[in-house]
Amino acid sequence: DLGSHGSSFPQDVTMLMQLGVFSLLWPSLANGNYEHVGQDDLSIRMTSMEDDIMMESAETDIIRALLQPHHVMFEYGSGGSTMVFGRLVRKLYSADHEARWSEKVKKRCAEAGVNNVELLSASPNRTALDSIGATPIGIFQLQVQVGNDSRITMGPNLDERWVNASSDQRSAVFKTYLELIGNTGEPRYDIVLIDGRVRGEAAIAALPYVDSDSLVIIHDWFLAEEGYEIINGSLTSIYKKQLPRHQLPRYSRVLDFYDIVAEVSPAKQPQRCTRAGLVVLRKKLSSASSICASC
Repeated sequence: DLGSHGSSFPQDVTMLMQLGVFSLLWPSLANGNYEHVGQDDLSIRMTSMEDDIMMESAETDIIRALLQPHHVMFEYGSGGSTMVFGRLVRKLYSADHEARWSEKVKKRCAEAGVNNVELLSASPNRTALDSIGATPIGIFQLQVQVGNDSRITMGPNLDERWVNASSDQRSAVFKTYLELIGNTGEPRYDIVLIDGRVRGEAAIAALPYVDSDSLVIIHDWFLAEEGYEIINGSLTSIYKKQLPRHQLPRYSRVLDFYDIVAEVSPAKQPQRCTRAGLVVLRKKLSSASSICASC
């Protein structure tokens, strides 16, 4: 779906989306060398986009189509996307809340010859999390995989204490992580990809560093998380499915500050986007003057 967009929105992307085609192969990608770079617990394989990134093909294709060789990009949430998308832009800063994971991604980028990526990390605040009483799973501990599908994991979003925490409470847990976008020395970014923790809050944190020519992409916009409910910090046998993320207050408030430019959703691209989807956003012209101090 296309919203209103300025002249800087790539016309070939507009045409592809209108036609429902998402298989554009940019020359810069075609010239890339996506060789196998090793297997361990990071398991990044550059021979398959599906294996590299926890995204489906309709999602990766639209992101690849939006990236330009001169772009400066910031990413919340490091991983396979860091290496793949880093090859397509001039500079990529990638932030994660887990320092050990960040180091693994940094090592793999170096081994793959992706030298324009700068990895950043900042740990969550345990005191702030404990004040909420929410689970540390997915924040200070690894997420729990459900069955054999590595794409379905249980994290804090299955804990109602975390789900119902205010934006200020959630931001306090990830304060230094959210602030990393302002620590690079870059005055603005062409692209901000949000695919880590506290995504709604991350979109708000990005506002001072994007303008009307920038694009902000939030992955998992349509994801309805499911798994075993976490109560009082413990996993239970209660299986539940949450509302799609874009219907949750911390996500929907993002649209007070951004306009939707494009969407990839299971409803519109069911063959190539079966679960999570994404939204492409552009900052509202009035956003700069309307951000409250508590955001």
